[in-house]
Amino acid sequence: MGWDILLFDLDGTLTDSGPGIMHAAKTALQSFGIDGLSEQELRYFVGPPLWESFGKYLPEEQISAAIDRFREYYRVTGWQVLAHFDLLQYFAGVCGGSAEDPEAGKKVNVVRRVLREKGTDDLSRAVLSGDREYDILGGHQAGVQTVGVLYGYGSRAEL
Repeated sequence: MGWDILLFDLDGTLTDSGPGIMHAAKTALQSFGIDGLSEQELRYFVGPPLWESFGKYLPEEQISAAIDRFREYYRVTGWQVLAHFDLLQYFAGVCGGSAEDPEAGKKVNVVRRVLREKGTDDLSRAVLSGDREYDILGGHQAGVQTVGVLYGYGSRAEL
């Protein structure tokens, strides 16, 4: 194997951040007059890129504003989860998407950016661990090996 670059999905793989993500999504959607979504519908926001999740409920021209509202809420209550649980010390970096660029949040692009920033083109050195199909597919698309976990928000069938 020889992996020395270990990439982890955060939500569902390292932390149980679902409740915070679902509440942030609910808060953002309410600002657009969308209310009454079930827990199962809000659970959809745990895993996929936010552009995709909000795109299910909002027209494209409102998605960036919805992501901003999501992050306004989540920045206060959930964004610093690694620091809160004193886990940040175990990581060389933290990466994610952006509200301005829907492509940046796709797992394949996050993985590629991390590898580029770490200065490696030897993909055999990296492995990505995740709990949703977005993690596994994104890792494969980026050319790295993946490990699916079943204790998160995905299922064996999904992985």
